[in-house]
Amino acid sequence: MISEKICRTCVAEKDNLQAIFNVTDMLKVCTSIQVTKNDGLPELICSECIEKLNNAFEFRKQW
Repeated sequence: MISEKICRTCVAEKDNLQAIFNVTDMLKVCTSIQVTKNDGLPELICSECIEKLNNAFEFRKQW
């Protein structure tokens, strides 16, 4: 069973996690990867990865 405290993107065990499904559109734009429920992977993302994703998304929008 996958730990409930693992960030899907950095694969680190953390406490500051939220549902990755809140940022799936940004992930798809920045990585071309579609995140789906029940795929057997962690369903959470940490605040550090969200910050990096926001920066990448803003940079992509700029270009």
